[in-house]
Amino acid sequence: MQYSREIFEQYDKVYLSGYVLRELEKHKGGDSENKKFLSRQAVRDIEANKDKVVYFISEGNYNLPSCFDINIIDNKIISNMKEMYDKDNEIICLSNDVLFRHSCESIGIPCIKFGTQNSNDNSYLGYKEITLSEYELATFYECKINNWDLLKNEYLIIKDNNNNVVDKLKWTEKGFKSLFYKNTESRYVGKIKPRNLQQELYMDMLQDKESKVKIVQGSYGAGKDYLALANFLTMIDKGNQDKIIWIRNNIEVDGTKPLGFLPGSLNEKLAVYADIISDFMGDKISFEMLLNNGKIELVHPGFLRGRDLRNSIIYCTEAQNMSASLVKLIVSRVSEGSIVFFNGDVKQIDDKSFKRNNGLELMINRFKGHPMFGYVYLDKCERSEVAQMASLLD
Repeated sequence: MQYSREIFEQYDKVYLSGYVLRELEKHKGGDSENKKFLSRQAVRDIEANKDKVVYFISEGNYNLPSCFDINIIDNKIISNMKEMYDKDNEIICLSNDVLFRHSCESIGIPCIKFGTQNSNDNSYLGYKEITLSEYELATFYECKINNWDLLKNEYLIIKDNNNNVVDKLKWTEKGFKSLFYKNTESRYVGKIKPRNLQQELYMDMLQDKESKVKIVQGSYGAGKDYLALANFLTMIDKGNQDKIIWIRNNIEVDGTKPLGFLPGSLNEKLAVYADIISDFMGDKISFEMLLNNGKIELVHPGFLRGRDLRNSIIYCTEAQNMSASLVKLIVSRVSEGSIVFFNGDVKQIDDKSFKRNNGLELMINRFKGHPMFGYVYLDKCERSEVAQMASLLD
């Protein structure tokens, strides 16, 4: 039900069984507020896209093996699907129910999983978008009930029927809270503010004092480092934290060859860190000043064991190239007064071993819903119009 809008956006023709429509009507009058809301939304989406809908009402003409219990509503729907598929074998079924998918596949009907915001898989975004009518919006503000199974520190973007954003909220242990971020300003980077809606959520998450483990994922140019460094350097400038401890697993970019042994001190070996901050600040002088004053510390993850990282921002970049044991080591080093930040993009993994053993995905799946965890996914490139062209190469 929660993916009705996405279905109509992706497909030009949608077959609907009469049993499905009957189930929607039943849920509209049920006891679950969440199901009532989702059912009403699905019915509105069906009405708004009726030119794409083909209704299929066939009751009593069951064409299933005898092992199927026809008294089960899912099997009645599958029977309808079988009748339609026999007439048009380009039809595919959509379902997030594992048993329904296997039942379809057992009789030769292709059935795929659909949806991008299932909290039980790897597509958790850190926020959900919903559409409310004027009546539903008024009802929501009257009691502010979490009807969308939001996890703690998950954001809710509310839109009206014209697709305008009317509110941005976060679900917490104390109920819904409005975004409370401030634009950042420091002597190192000047004034920085978010450029899109997702970046607003990200700014709020970065500045949230309750979340001690912060993760951002997103595509190239989405602002992962840009906004994080702006906020963290402001914290350093104001004396809210002692220093930034920068950790990066030294993995070569996929398709490149290692340079071999690199001479020089540890800081010279980790010069790539300097280049990232220098690009952001506009020069290397500010970075070197922070480094020399002990406000930035460059750390190789191999030297972390046994450390006690206090009153610091532990900044972990390219975290898609970190194993489960490495992220566990890093988080276990966080001590009094510190926060730990990870950024990355699992679509840009550079070593196939991290596809089997990925610490970033593990943290998101295990930490989501914890009151001390914050997460946002960014999917809009803001670097430049040229950088946006990279998506055409996917």
